[in-house]
Amino acid sequence: MRYSSLVLFLATLAKALPGFAQDASLLRYDGPDRAQKLAAVAQKEGSFMLYTSFAEKDLPPLTASFEKKYGVKVSVWRAGSEKVLQRTLAEAAARRYEVDAIHSSALEMETLHREKILQAVTSPHSTELVSGALRPHREWVATYLSVWVQAYNTHLVKKEDLPRTFQDLLEPR
Repeated sequence: MRYSSLVLFLATLAKALPGFAQDASLLRYDGPDRAQKLAAVAQKEGSFMLYTSFAEKDLPPLTASFEKKYGVKVSVWRAGSEKVLQRTLAEAAARRYEVDAIHSSALEMETLHREKILQAVTSPHSTELVSGALRPHREWVATYLSVWVQAYNTHLVKKEDLPRTFQDLLEPR
């Protein structure tokens, strides 16, 4: 994992750590020593809880690299994106905040934004992201890029008759 990716990972995960609740200004701090300040607060806490729908096989290399570099234990609760959302909403409704950081799909993350569960974060690494990855409210960052393509039967549909709009896709041909 590239250093900047790891720091962005830290910035994203660290945004809900209890230490940050005491000084939310650190979430918006984007000075050159931001990574060191974030790491110091995270190390003082010693660990954090991550709720994620991330692929299980991909978690150990990420968490091990992070723990080795920053000395912060990552506890993971992994489930499908809907279950991550349900658990987070239920805990928030009960005012029981076990989770420090959440990684899930866009629909669920946007729901957490609407429910006012997330906090905005500023990072100097935001400029390195693909356009549109960082939501305008800055409360979560897309980590997946899905590419959708169309296929068609060239014997039944001529190239000049291909759909040009979403409405065109409703045509039976």
